[in-house]
Amino acid sequence: MEIKGGPAASSGIVSKKLPDNAPEELKAKSIELCKLAVLGQLKDPDSAKFQNISGSNSLERRLPILNGPLVKTSGFNGYVNAKNSYGGYTGNKLFFCSVDYETETRILEVTIN
Repeated sequence: MEIKGGPAASSGIVSKKLPDNAPEELKAKSIELCKLAVLGQLKDPDSAKFQNISGSNSLERRLPILNGPLVKTSGFNGYVNAKNSYGGYTGNKLFFCSVDYETETRILEVTIN
């Protein structure tokens, strides 16, 4: 998978970075988990091109189940461009992914707009 800069860099979308004390390998692992989750929602995952992926500060929130436990999460967003069922590229679509910051292995939410 390829991460590129592009026109989205000037789109005005602002993201906060993960705290400086977050290990680089944690960020990289979380981004890879998010990319895999996004790929799982695409018609042609092999055609996906990612760009401008950035992370937000970790924060505590309740899991979206009735009285779910508080978990620390990190959010990542970026753009993905992939082929649709007709074989044409859709154009850059914004995605958001929320990762369990403590376990580093659980995707809590993925949205592609």
